[in-house]
Formats: sequence, structure tokens, C-alpha cells
Amino acid sequence: GPEIAWIADNTKKLQLSGSAALTLHTTREFAEEHMDAPVDEIAERLIAAAAGYLGSNVISWQIHRWRYSKPLSFAGVPFVSIGTPVDLLLCGDYMQPPSRVEGAILSGLAAAREILTRC
Repeated sequence: GPEIAWIADNTKKLQLSGSAALTLHTTREFAEEHMDAPVDEIAERLIAAAAGYLGSNVISWQIHRWRYSKPLSFAGVPFVSIGTPVDLLLCGDYMQPPSRVEGAILSGLAAAREILTRC
């Protein structure tokens, strides 16, 4: 929908038993539109949008705002090599999609392979 981009289940990561811990990630459009909105308003809207997925009542919530969490565009390559006095390779989730931990890992692996070919 227009509010939620994806939902992460953190229950196993946090080793919870008997409770669920979910993280709702909003769409870029929702985040930009509501960056300065009151947290109660944001929480109410997101909980309502996710109600069909939650299956129970929300007993607590937190709002975190990451203004620069997603790149507006990507470099289009897995890493960039800068020829300074020493070789410097830049990598990260901003280089190419997906812009999450998977993108950072793929970029780092590509940079590592490049370093190994130079040795």
C-alpha cells in the first residue's frame, strides 16, 4: 500500500518467546510526507495500514526516522575505485539495488573480489 514498503519479523533475531516484534518500513513517499508529523499520528496510521498482517493487538511501538536511509539514485556499479596515492574502493548499499543489507553485502563482496585480483 501507500504507507508500508515491507514488514520485518524480528522475533527470532531478538529471541523472543510468546511475543512478536515487527518492524514496519514505510514507503519513501510516506516517509517524506510525514517526516515532521507527530509520532502518535504516524503510529496510528501505520498500525491501521498493517492491521491485516498483524493478527493481534499492538502493545507498544517506537518510531525511528531515517531521513537519508534510501538513496535517491544508485551509482550503477557494485563499487568505485579511486586512484589516490593508495587504491581506495568505495562500496555499500547505495551503489546498486537492493538498498538494504543485501545490497551492502553484494557490493562489499564485489570490492573484495577486486582487491584479491590486485594482490
